Amino acid sequence: MALVQGLDGNFYGTTSGGGTGIGGTVFEITPSGALSTLYSFCPQFPCLDGSNPPAGLELGTDGYFYGVTTSGGGGNGGGTIFQITLGGALTTLYNFQINGDGAFPLGRLVQGLDGNFYGTTSTAGNFGCDSGAGCGTVFRLAPDDALATLHAFAGTLDGATPRAGLVQGTDGNFYGTAAYGGFYTGLCSRGCGSIFRITPWGAFETLHLFTGADGALPFAALAQGTDGNFYGTTTYGTGLAGTVFKNDA
Repeated sequence: MALVQGLDGNFYGTTSGGGTGIGGTVFEITPSGALSTLYSFCPQFPCLDGSNPPAGLELGTDGYFYGVTTSGGGGNGGGTIFQITLGGALTTLYNFQINGDGAFPLGRLVQGLDGNFYGTTSTAGNFGCDSGAGCGTVFRLAPDDALATLHAFAGTLDGATPRAGLVQGTDGNFYGTAAYGGFYTGLCSRGCGSIFRITPWGAFETLHLFTGADGALPFAALAQGTDGNFYGTTTYGTGLAGTVFKNDA
């Protein structure tokens, strides 16, 4: 999980397990290597504060850090969105309910130019898709902590189970990958995955469906190059060793 540098010059990150609880931590480390645990998730069952943060933190324009937990929370255990201060004061902003709002977020949040936070969940959302657990969602969290589901993945045409966060392109739209769904082949029993674009108000477009021959199972986030194109990786390819790809903007 990537670190993020705070306004104080120190670095901040998460662990998915350990801590004084059983659910992972948020930590601070100085450039000289002095480490402090700011917060330990799940001090007691049933982890109402969330558990197991799966990704790094996002530094908000307000100087606070924002992140997700992949389980626990005060809803149905579908994970949370949280805010944490430099001093370690944690506030749960949203509890996923394992319904149309999605569940089990795995990717890092990104703050858009509009001040809202955007992210993905790996399951729930559309339970009519080709995954009995739901195919995941793209969501937006407003400053008043109101969550909007911008897109619920369907599986076949648009992909399923996004495991990474989004990146905002220079055009103001968000770009991401879905790890599964799309084309189903012998290599990809759950589908080979997709690349997609979504506007801040939820207009969704599938940019590419992987076939296996051009790679399969993109688990990581995209990066936009100085040429305006998007670059990423897949876990598998024709040689079963993965690929590096470019998708024209």
